[in-house]
Amino acid sequence: MLGLLGKGSTYCDGVSRRNFLGAGVLGLSGLTLAEVLRGRALAGENRQANTSVIFVELAGGPTQFETYDPKPTAPAEYRGPLSAIATNLPGVMFSQYMAEQAKIADRLTVVRSIRHNSSSHDPSSHLTQTGYYKTGQKGGENQMPSIGAVAAKFRGPNHVAMPAYVAVPQVMRNGGAAQLGLACAPFQTGGDPNSNKFQVMNLGTLESLTADRLGNRSQLLAQLDARRELNDLNGS
Repeated sequence: MLGLLGKGSTYCDGVSRRNFLGAGVLGLSGLTLAEVLRGRALAGENRQANTSVIFVELAGGPTQFETYDPKPTAPAEYRGPLSAIATNLPGVMFSQYMAEQAKIADRLTVVRSIRHNSSSHDPSSHLTQTGYYKTGQKGGENQMPSIGAVAAKFRGPNHVAMPAYVAVPQVMRNGGAAQLGLACAPFQTGGDPNSNKFQVMNLGTLESLTADRLGNRSQLLAQLDARRELNDLNGS
């Protein structure tokens, strides 16, 4: 419903009052007009494949022996009490509690080459999320863009109606966009992804809000939009 740089009565710079106000609404959300137009341009480009990547970070807690590198042939004092299970890749084993991921191991890439020399979660998390150590202060926003934010900027979404970077259920520490801006920040689903009733927050419909009522609202909104456009043309 927002027509950016559309037709209508204009100022001397060629932008109508309606479009000027519409662009101002973007400012309230933290997005600039340039960011929105860039996002639309990226979304409109032809892609060779609608590839999506899920980035799983183990943010403290389980060790590699309890997850993706159980070392079943190591002495008991090193490998721990958990058993190893086969995956759908010959010769690759995961911990017994990674059974669901073991079924799709051929579609996973386990990164074992990252290490850090910090005893603190924050700078080490910053490294895994961005590829850079955090310098100076601890805590707060990340100093460099996260992997997801970089993908959102340079690749864009698979579909114009979908966000390029999604965090389930919320963004992890140091997972923000930093200097890339809010246009590259993650969309956070909220909710509990482990629940059978999981749904993205604020996108579900109320039981009392039927398809007919939604259609009527959409039709009314289109009529009001057309009336505003006519008022612009008439200069009123």
